[in-house]
Amino acid sequence: MKFDIKTKLMGMGLAAVVAIMVLVFIAWNAGRHVKEATEENRIMLEQAQKLSDLRVNAIELVLAAMDSIVDADDGYVYEERMTAIDLGIEAMRENQGLIETVAREAGRANLAAEVVELTNVLDRVVRVELVQAIEARADDRVFAAFDDQIDEHGEDLGRVLAELQTLVARKLVASQLSLNDSVEDSSSFSTWAGLAAAAALLIVLSYIGNSIARPISRLTGVMRDLAAGRLDVQVDLARSDEVGEMARAVQIFKENAIEKQRLEREQAAADLRSEEEKRQTMLDLADRFERSIREVVDGVSSSATEMQATAQQMSANAEETSRQSANVATASDQATANVQTVAATAEELSASIAEIGRQVNQSARIAQNAVDEARSTNETVRGLAEAAN
Repeated sequence: MKFDIKTKLMGMGLAAVVAIMVLVFIAWNAGRHVKEATEENRIMLEQAQKLSDLRVNAIELVLAAMDSIVDADDGYVYEERMTAIDLGIEAMRENQGLIETVAREAGRANLAAEVVELTNVLDRVVRVELVQAIEARADDRVFAAFDDQIDEHGEDLGRVLAELQTLVARKLVASQLSLNDSVEDSSSFSTWAGLAAAAALLIVLSYIGNSIARPISRLTGVMRDLAAGRLDVQVDLARSDEVGEMARAVQIFKENAIEKQRLEREQAAADLRSEEEKRQTMLDLADRFERSIREVVDGVSSSATEMQATAQQMSANAEETSRQSANVATASDQATANVQTVAATAEELSASIAEIGRQVNQSARIAQNAVDEARSTNETVRGLAEAAN
C-alpha cells in the first residue's frame, strides 16, 4: 500500500510527537524521582540536624544538673540551669515523634522506647529528686549518688541519640548514592534519548531530502530546461505521490510546448506558402495587366493605321475632286455632257465624306474603349496594392 507525502509526513510527525511525549514523560518521571529523593534527603538532613540538636540538649541538661550539684550548698537551683534542664526534657518529648519515625524506619523501634524511658528517668531524677535534695541540703553522699545516676542516664541518652543519628546518616548516604545513580542514569538516558532523537531527526531530514527535496530540485531543473526551450529533457514519471503528480503536470507542459513548436513551424510554413502564392498572384496580375495594355495599344495602333488609310483615301478623293473641278472649269463646254459625271463624282464625294465620318466615329469608339480598359487596369492595380498591404 502506497501513501502520499502528506500521509507520510503526518505519520512521521505523529511518531515524532509520540516519541517526544514518551521522552517528556520519562524525563518528568525521572525528574519527579529525583525531586522526591531530594526531598527525602532534605527531610533526613533535618532529622540528622534535629538529632544532633537533641544530643546537645541532652548534654546541656546533664551539665546543668551537674552544676546544680556543685552549687548544692546554696540550697536552690539557679534559674538558668533549671531553664536548660526544662528545655532538654521538653525537647526530648516534643521530638518523640521524630525519634519514633527514625527508629521505625531503621527497624530499631527499641531505641525510641529507650529514649522515652531515659527521658522519664532524667525528668524524675533531675527535676524532682535532685531539686528536693538541694532544697533539703542533703549530704555529699546523696549528691554523689545523684551525680553517678545523672551521668549514667545522660550517657545512655546520648548514646541512643547518637545511634539514631548514625542510622539517619547511613540512610542519608545510601539515599544520596541512589540519588546520584538516578541522576547519572537520567543523564545517561537523556544523552541516549537525545542521540536517538537526533538520529530520528536525521532520518526524517534524510527522508525529506531524498524523497521530497531532491526530486523537487530535479523537477525544478527540468522546468528550467523546458523554459529555456530544451524540450528533449526527460521527466521522471515513476512516482505516484504528489511529486509524481507534479512531474506529470510538467510532462503535460512539455508536450504542450512541443505541440506549440510544431504548430509554429506549420504556421511559418503556411505563411511562407501564403507569401509565395501572393507573390505569384501579383505576378499573374501584372502579366494580365501587361497583356491588356498591349492589346489596347495594339488596338489603338490598328485604329490609327485605319484612320491614316482613310485620310489618305480622303486626300486622294479631294485631289480627284480638285482635278475634276479643274476639268469642269476648263471644259465648261462639256458641262452638259458631263453633268452625269459630275453628279456621279458628287455622289462619290458624299460617300467619301460619309465614310470619313464613319471612320471618325469608329476611332472615337476605339479611343473610348482604350480609356475604359485603362481605367479597369488602374482599378485592378489598386486592388493588387490593397491585397499586398
